[in-house]
Amino acid sequence: MAKETPGSGEKVQMQVQQNLEVEGKTEPILSITVPIRIQSSSNLREHWARKRARDNSQELMIRMYLRNEAGVPPGVPCLPLQIKLTRIAPKSLDYDNLVAAFKKALDVLSDWVTPGLAPGRADSVEGLTFHFGQQKGKVREYGLKIEIWDRK
Repeated sequence: MAKETPGSGEKVQMQVQQNLEVEGKTEPILSITVPIRIQSSSNLREHWARKRARDNSQELMIRMYLRNEAGVPPGVPCLPLQIKLTRIAPKSLDYDNLVAAFKKALDVLSDWVTPGLAPGRADSVEGLTFHFGQQKGKVREYGLKIEIWDRK
């Protein structure tokens, strides 16, 4: 029997976990799972209005879960932070499509941490580090797991 090697997503996830353990931060300050389907728009051929509706739906769900589950108002976590986004789905994406799929979630989280900046500009703030991973889900199980660590 051949030895199984982890996929690229699993390698990234293992590396992130090791980096966080090395820094002594094994527990995130925030960990929530949002039940949304994260798809790479670079592989979808669809009308712009459909993409816009999907992005708006993702933004509303993420903001709702941050407000309700986290119990922390926007802008409260202090920088520097490490944010890990994990896509939960039955099939995995390659790394470049995985990063593209997280575009809206990344913008929403950046705006939540550093409110008041122009739309799409909050993710360039110094002190935010993003990590991307994926986890195999059951059939028709989709989600976005958000974990935030304090890097102080």
